[in-house]
Amino acid sequence: LKPFWLKPSGHVGPVGSRLVPAPGRVACGHIRWRQMAWGTAQSVAAALEEGTSGYMQRICLWVGFFLAVHGAATWSSARSRLIASRPTVFAGTAHGVLTGWLACAICVGVLDLSWWPYLGLPYSIAYLATDIVFYCIPKRDLPIAIHHSVMIFCHLTSGTEAGAKIAGAGDVAWAQWLSVSGYLSELSNPLLNSRWYMIQTLTEHNVFYAINNALLLLTWWFGRIVLMPALVLVRIVPRYDDFARLGTRDCFAVCVAGHCIVLLMSVDWLGKMMKGGLGAFIVFDPTARANFNPNAKVTKAK
Repeated sequence: LKPFWLKPSGHVGPVGSRLVPAPGRVACGHIRWRQMAWGTAQSVAAALEEGTSGYMQRICLWVGFFLAVHGAATWSSARSRLIASRPTVFAGTAHGVLTGWLACAICVGVLDLSWWPYLGLPYSIAYLATDIVFYCIPKRDLPIAIHHSVMIFCHLTSGTEAGAKIAGAGDVAWAQWLSVSGYLSELSNPLLNSRWYMIQTLTEHNVFYAINNALLLLTWWFGRIVLMPALVLVRIVPRYDDFARLGTRDCFAVCVAGHCIVLLMSVDWLGKMMKGGLGAFIVFDPTARANFNPNAKVTKAK
């Protein structure tokens, strides 16, 4: 399935217009005059220039959406202690659901790759930017701020043909497929948030808690711990000669470093989640996390 705006008739914004540029219309021709030293700088500049065709406007549109979501969460925080403790959970869950499942649908062939630069990346970039403002800065959460900044820096250019062509060593589809594949890691985030919710509200073990955490462990392991090094070894490293030939080794380094940073952070987070062992991770114990669970009924030993 292709986005409705790429259909030959009855769509918003004809192919070849400023809203939907035709394939090949924007690429190296618009950026040849930009004689920059680093390919990464070229790819960002090209993405921003081509963004006048609609990419940056779509990011701004989704920024407005997430501002509305954060506004609703702030309103709800005044009425719920649970939401007040983590008001960004709604935006984070919405981001994980759409980007994770959209990436999955593209990978299995249900949706066309063209959905990614037109929906997936603008939506994600908008979320990451607003989450830095509404969560990372107020909470002074440096690791999450680093994660979001790395994601924006590594994926922003793949949303345009000109930027992806430089970042992908001449191969637009390769850069965008790499971006899509990396976002399979977002499949675990909604499960992580539902785990948080159940930890806060359950008073005793529930089968849904066990199922949720089993799926979380599965998606976290394969979508992050296995996928990230696999993408580096199978998809990125074999193309080193292409980057070297075009003089964009820095783009190659960004691809490798971005995946390695996310991998290391994912291993760290997994270690923290599994600190009590597999049994404690799967089976809910209301006495183990009493300070994080105001509804837990803790019986004091006599």
